[in-house]
Amino acid sequence: MNRHRVAALAASFVAAFALGTDARGDDPIVVAAGADLVEVTGTVYVEIPAGFLASGSAAFAGNVAMTGVRLETAGPYELGTTSAILRHATDVELPDSSSTPVHAVTQWTELKLIGDAPIDVVVGSTTQQWAVSAILSERTEAYGQYDLVRTGSDGGTFAGSVVTPLTLVFRRNASPTKRLDLGSITLSTSQGTWSTIDASSVAGLAVARLPLAIAISATLTASTVQLTVGPAAANAQHPGPSYVDPTAYVDRAVGSLGRGCSIGAGASIASGAVIGPHATIGNNAQIGTGAVICDGASIGSDVVIGSSAFVDSDAVIAAGATIGANAVVGNSSNLGINVQVGAGARIGGQCVLGDASAVGAGCDLGRDVHMGAGSSTIAGIQIAPRAVIPASTTQSTSLVACVQLDGTTVIKALPPSSWSSSDPHSSIHQASGYKSVSTSIAEPPTLTELLPVDKDNPPPKYPPSPDLADDIGTDVARPELGGTGEEYLEGSFECG
Repeated sequence: MNRHRVAALAASFVAAFALGTDARGDDPIVVAAGADLVEVTGTVYVEIPAGFLASGSAAFAGNVAMTGVRLETAGPYELGTTSAILRHATDVELPDSSSTPVHAVTQWTELKLIGDAPIDVVVGSTTQQWAVSAILSERTEAYGQYDLVRTGSDGGTFAGSVVTPLTLVFRRNASPTKRLDLGSITLSTSQGTWSTIDASSVAGLAVARLPLAIAISATLTASTVQLTVGPAAANAQHPGPSYVDPTAYVDRAVGSLGRGCSIGAGASIASGAVIGPHATIGNNAQIGTGAVICDGASIGSDVVIGSSAFVDSDAVIAAGATIGANAVVGNSSNLGINVQVGAGARIGGQCVLGDASAVGAGCDLGRDVHMGAGSSTIAGIQIAPRAVIPASTTQSTSLVACVQLDGTTVIKALPPSSWSSSDPHSSIHQASGYKSVSTSIAEPPTLTELLPVDKDNPPPKYPPSPDLADDIGTDVARPELGGTGEEYLEGSFECG
């Protein structure tokens, strides 16, 4: 990609604004009604009458060097190094390269400058230091216009001006804040250049509700104000998404939008939500307050994610699904169309839930569980890893992983009243010829817990044969591998 570099002359300022455009060779370029994201530096001539800042203060006059304040990147914006936004009011189409100018209306929507150093003001026999900033005046429309000319496949030249109503703000410790209105200042340029978004460093940034518009390089000057504006770029500390649809709603108090994520049309991201890098949020999806969507997860159209829910990395949730508040969906799990997951339920990693299946509130599904289309579980039960629930059936009892006396691993259906993690050696288990283990998904059972129960001959510290280790799904504790028998099993054999 090309980047337009324009050397600033002694009396010039370089401005590069980003225009979201559609350019294909010499095809027409459409400049969208949207945002130009820029960095700003410059000088403002400050003239303060005597007695304005404090009783007995002397008059002050002089140029103050200023730098644009970076806009907050958490919230609806992921703006990189942007410190100001110009907005284009209407779409503009530039035909093949020609000398015919095309008119575009623009206005400032965000602009705040802060002095690089405080100014010194004499007050009687002392000198006071006052911090100076410049902001857009309230209730004043700041419109302007560009006359754009296309000279190549991805850019051209322009001339124009933009009205910039500024108010100076003075602050010093506990002293009252002072404001001085500079009125509406017209900043003009006659030798500007512009480029498309793809040909600038603005590519990859995003603004909720606004597409990106152009990239201009120009001199913006007036008698009292001179500004250098350049294209914003990605900020390594606050990287932005690859796309935020103009119709999406992203709350200003959102936690973050990760690098390369995509927010679809009509989607809604609530306050405190976190969207991870390269995650995809489909059209009209709703992400609740405080929900977390991790790296690479894919949320389909019309999906509803409840408040404080957690969707782990690379999980896929198909269209129309509903994930209840505080629910957890494990990494690389795949949830089909119109799946329902109740509040507080936990779906282990690599689970597959068929279309229209339903997991009851508070259920705990182990890793690699498969639920057929239309199947369901009642609330509050636990399902062992690798269990299979057939299509169109309802699982009403917990499925528990057990090791039988012959050393084979099975999954048995038991009512919750018949087993307890606090009493794993209960007479019910021994009488039935096996021992069941109940433990949370977060804490896999130890190898000793999974071995057959024999009070007269305690289990060894390692599996009696490689076959048992293979059944359990781990190589830990085998003497030839240096294991001790105290290690936890891998997550693929967590018990429900």
